[in-house]
Amino acid sequence: MNIKHPYLLFGGAGLLSAAWVVFGRGLFGLLGSFTGLYILLLGLPIITLHLLIARNISRTTRSGHPTQPRTLIVMSGAWLCFTLLGFLIPDRIDGTLHAVATGDTPGQIGLAIGFSNPMGIIGIGLCVATIICAHFDARGPQPSEDELYEASQ
Repeated sequence: MNIKHPYLLFGGAGLLSAAWVVFGRGLFGLLGSFTGLYILLLGLPIITLHLLIARNISRTTRSGHPTQPRTLIVMSGAWLCFTLLGFLIPDRIDGTLHAVATGDTPGQIGLAIGFSNPMGIIGIGLCVATIICAHFDARGPQPSEDELYEASQ
């Protein structure tokens, strides 16, 4: 699959993902004192990783090779993790932690925090895996061992 405008697609998706993770709670009136930290520690890395993904997919397109489905599947997994992270990530409002999915319920906010940490880590890891997949896509198909052996004969 050739992607014609990878910077538009993945740059835009990175901006949307970062905006959701950092500011999505604002749609529910839950922006608090952690928002500034989230901009630096989550928003900027998410956008940067998406721009690196777009660069590698752009190289794939320029080299004439198709982007493999695995690359897009891994990236979709990252987007799913970032979507869940936006619902689960807590913020401090008036000294109390709140999350979109749980509100400020004491027992449930701990559960939201417990799930938000892995969602963020897995999402970032899947972005790195997408960069690697896109890099290998740009190289094109590699000959098998049998083809290499036959060529040496």
